[in-house]
Amino acid sequence: MTWLSIPASILPLALCLSIRSTTAASTSKRDSTPPPPATLFVPLAFDSNRRYTVNVSLPSNSSQLESFAFALTTSTGYSSVAAQGCSTCGGGPTYSLSPNQQTEAVQNVSVLGGSVVGPTINQTCNLQLQNGSSWSWPDPSLILANQPNSIFGAGTSGVLGIGTNARQGMFNETPMAFWLKSNPSHQNFSYGLALNPPNDPTSSSAGTLHWLAPDENSYEGDISWKALIASNGTGSINTDSYFAMDSWSFQGGDAVNSNITRNASLLAAMDPISADLVFPHDEARMIYTTIPGSQRQTTVSSLGSTIYSLPCNTTMQLTLTFGTVSVTLTEAQLVHNLGNSTCQGVLQEWAAENVTEYFLGSTLMSKIYLIYQVSNSSSAVGFALKTSTSPPASAVSIAGVVLGGLAFLLMLAISVVLFIYWRRRRVPDQKRITPFMETSPILSRASFHSPEMSTPFSPRSEWGIVNDYADATNRNSKRSARTGPLIQIINSPIAPSFQTSQSDHSRGNELFIRVSPVSPLQRYEVLQQDDTERNDNPNATSMNRIATLPPYTLTDSTGSNAQARGRL
Repeated sequence: MTWLSIPASILPLALCLSIRSTTAASTSKRDSTPPPPATLFVPLAFDSNRRYTVNVSLPSNSSQLESFAFALTTSTGYSSVAAQGCSTCGGGPTYSLSPNQQTEAVQNVSVLGGSVVGPTINQTCNLQLQNGSSWSWPDPSLILANQPNSIFGAGTSGVLGIGTNARQGMFNETPMAFWLKSNPSHQNFSYGLALNPPNDPTSSSAGTLHWLAPDENSYEGDISWKALIASNGTGSINTDSYFAMDSWSFQGGDAVNSNITRNASLLAAMDPISADLVFPHDEARMIYTTIPGSQRQTTVSSLGSTIYSLPCNTTMQLTLTFGTVSVTLTEAQLVHNLGNSTCQGVLQEWAAENVTEYFLGSTLMSKIYLIYQVSNSSSAVGFALKTSTSPPASAVSIAGVVLGGLAFLLMLAISVVLFIYWRRRRVPDQKRITPFMETSPILSRASFHSPEMSTPFSPRSEWGIVNDYADATNRNSKRSARTGPLIQIINSPIAPSFQTSQSDHSRGNELFIRVSPVSPLQRYEVLQQDDTERNDNPNATSMNRIATLPPYTLTDSTGSNAQARGRL
């Protein structure tokens, strides 16, 4: 049936039903896609060989979980633990079987330059998470290692394999396959690796394994994906898979031809279980010929590579490109200082001349963020740049910053108040001197100052009384002839408020005067009045306290008294 054969009266209804069915099919397809799982954070630690380890616990004979440090490897999907009684397992903790556990066939797994041999058991493993909980999976192929070769030791009692097992074609024996079996709606399993540099001894944390899903806050920019190529046992390196590196370039040394570049699909493998970089025989020698003083050693490492010694002040730069992502390593990562002015190159060469693959260890892996996406059918690895900024602060961190700021402001306010209080205490109180008055009327304090002073009357000026107005005037005139007026007299006779005799009538003309220093370097000194002078008038009984005021004398800056001891 075509749209032309449908009657015009029912054509709108047909269109509506068609659109509705199409929308329902699209919604059904959208709903079938499961949401991504939440990221589980697995903390990593370093062993004494600077290998990355995780904490894995296994049930023990006492029905309790026993914890072991497992080295992390991407070269295999098998996991193994040192069996009890193993004499070549490095002396670390070993695992003993419970009486009812049964062993299965012996398994032999090679990991780079090492291997693990032993029977397998079906045991539940628990991967310790950062929040204190654990992620569990039953591993039917946990190898009880009794003949390990250069894998265990340095406090490491096992190996956690998070590779694809592509060499044996046994993806279903990996921890990732268990999760996919329990979650059939998901097509693949993802995890991310955020590693800290292995050559930094000050770093206590080795990084984080982001299990079930990568952490979006740990990388930025685009992801450059590279397909994982199954080795199928045909490669020269004991690993599950390879990928294609686009190019590398080297700069350094003092030779004329110090710039070397290779552009091609270069087959490479990665594994954090080793920190070294290993290049093909010819290319490694070409690099070290540009470095004066470098020398190839005769010993061969466990990876099957040859090490170079070189001057500790060597400068170099190696850039590796993976699609749109480029990573640059300098002498800070490529020169390993052994102490005593002895240094080795992290970049090594394969001892066998026929090896054409590259091996990239944790020295490179720690410079980028890696995302593995694996399944039984196809797998890939993604390269991304690490975030250049810190992750968002938690609520606890924000609260700590706010409270710390408030505490600082409070302490600052208290300090200001204490400083002001201290400054006020240091300023002496100005003495308020009451004029010598018995019952005399209060006089107004006329402002005046000495001709030799540039500032008006200071509050610190003293008050006194001159009992003989004429005598004071005479003395002041004589003083002015030499050094200027010593004091100024307020010429305002005051009627006494008390009764006096006729012979003592002159005391009614007593004056209140204000005394100011002649200069800042001089001051007045009060001298004791003679008893004879104090008893001149025996009838002055009510004015004893006023009439017996001591005379003033001028003191210079050296503290010696001027010869002004006569009564004013």
